[in-house]
Amino acid sequence: MKKILSSILLLSLLLGVSGEIQTSPVDDFLNRIGGEGTSKRFVTVVKAMPDGQDYFTIDSENGKPKITGNSYLSVTTGIGWYLKYHAGIHLTWNRLTTDLTTVPLPLPQKPETHRANLKYRYYFNYCTYSYSMAFWDWERWQKEIDWMALHGVNMPLALIGTEVVWYNILVDNLGYTKEEANAFVAGSAYQAWFLMNNLEGWGGPNPDNWYERQKTLQQNILSRMRELCWQAIPEWCLIISEQKKVGILPRLNFGVALFVRSFYAQPNHNLMKSQNIITMKCANCTALRNITVLICFTKETRRIAWILRALTAMFTTQ
Repeated sequence: MKKILSSILLLSLLLGVSGEIQTSPVDDFLNRIGGEGTSKRFVTVVKAMPDGQDYFTIDSENGKPKITGNSYLSVTTGIGWYLKYHAGIHLTWNRLTTDLTTVPLPLPQKPETHRANLKYRYYFNYCTYSYSMAFWDWERWQKEIDWMALHGVNMPLALIGTEVVWYNILVDNLGYTKEEANAFVAGSAYQAWFLMNNLEGWGGPNPDNWYERQKTLQQNILSRMRELCWQAIPEWCLIISEQKKVGILPRLNFGVALFVRSFYAQPNHNLMKSQNIITMKCANCTALRNITVLICFTKETRRIAWILRALTAMFTTQ
């Protein structure tokens, strides 16, 4: 009887508290792009190479396509290659899912291995976040992340939620009112130009629930990216200040719209002194990502860990 109880306890631990078998990120990925049950039609293996290089191998096992790679992302990239070049199935940006539960899945005649030429495969720029993604919800973002996984992207730009950090820092730590913060943070369709320091407040003010939505959305995005062992790049605000005439130099307006724009400090301004400048290396970052930050709020030039802590926490915690 004790042996039976011990066996039941061990089985429960293996299955998890919920009683369900835990699936891998690759299984979940296959079921999202191809429909529930697609993962059962593939054999997937994560196996590192001695040299640490990213690679995938396409082969067959037990009558199924077999994809081996050094990471979850390498395996999903191999799946994308197999679907396009072996099965004749091309998942495009305009059609990110299809039914893979019943279509024929041809078996490779021999093993086929591909290695990555570059360690980091970057994706996005600031403008795409406002041209294409301003109103995406989590459902659409899941498809975009799966598309990245199919194509081997491992270093996407992650801008969403930076506006939440700005808003919270201004209101909670620097003494600005909600109205003042909303006059600074641009609307959802203009975030790219706000974060590139081209305008302030345009398209706003934003409702409180929008900030909560952005925060939750970015947490979901980063959680999914971490499942695939990606290194998302946060947006770090460099030289931004409130519109007040304290001897700082505004950037020139351009175009037909007279946007209200942030000011840059002149090289000889006291805000440019060393005590107002920090160079830091955020947690889990490579040496290529040392960040120099100038804090130059004109209402209060309080020295600074708030923005750095908030941004770092956002991108290093779940």
